[in-house]
Amino acid sequence: MNATSYLCCIKNGFQFLFLLYFARVNYTLFIFYLQIFNFLITNSIDFIFSNVSLLFMKYLDFNEKEFSLELKEQSLLEIKNVCSQCKNCPLWENRTNIVFSDGKANAPVMLIGEAPGTDEDASGIPFVGKAGKLLSQMIQDAGISRENDLYICNTIKCRPPQNREPLTQEKEACSQYLEAQINIVRPKLIVLCGSTAVSSFLGKGFKISQIRGNKYILFNKIPATVIFHPSYLLRNHSEEFNSPRWLTKKDLAAIKSFISQLG
Repeated sequence: MNATSYLCCIKNGFQFLFLLYFARVNYTLFIFYLQIFNFLITNSIDFIFSNVSLLFMKYLDFNEKEFSLELKEQSLLEIKNVCSQCKNCPLWENRTNIVFSDGKANAPVMLIGEAPGTDEDASGIPFVGKAGKLLSQMIQDAGISRENDLYICNTIKCRPPQNREPLTQEKEACSQYLEAQINIVRPKLIVLCGSTAVSSFLGKGFKISQIRGNKYILFNKIPATVIFHPSYLLRNHSEEFNSPRWLTKKDLAAIKSFISQLG
């Protein structure tokens, strides 16, 4: 390891200790230290401190009053930096950018999509292609601010070839990043957008048309709901009563009402 790598390692170590001090650990430390030990024996030293920051986030119970916007943003940046080096599945080989997130770290609603497409891979921002522009327009029409009300991310951070559905092992490889994002942002509501997000959290066998608008509880505390993915809406142009677009407008209106009730 060269001098630059050593300095980077020391920097990440101090950043990790900073997060440790402010986050106030209060449970599962035993599991956390076992995870660190596993990394010590399976990873090179200059990658360890970056990854223990990620593992640390996975087992925290944050105190919302103590965890400021500034610390949330810094923590998410640390996770993003780790994610940008990720080679836990073959998708890294063809990516242009990881697609980590968009929106504010203290947004009340987290919208979780499926996987990046071509436009997202090029820009590094989720939901910016044709489907994303449709979603943004529908969000705006509902009175929801994409910039302030939503923290947007995907189930996986790298684009699958030919925009195919993510494989189980790819979702598993990315799950630690997504769980860390949820732990840091601590949204008041999670919106699962599309079948991949639904299967990742609720299991397989669900049809969006049957469960959209329903209320669920994730991680024993965070309410969640389901909406159609905008790519599906691109193939269904009708806005007649009970059409997918009509139902999505109804669901987004309910999300706007939820945000408004938070004050």
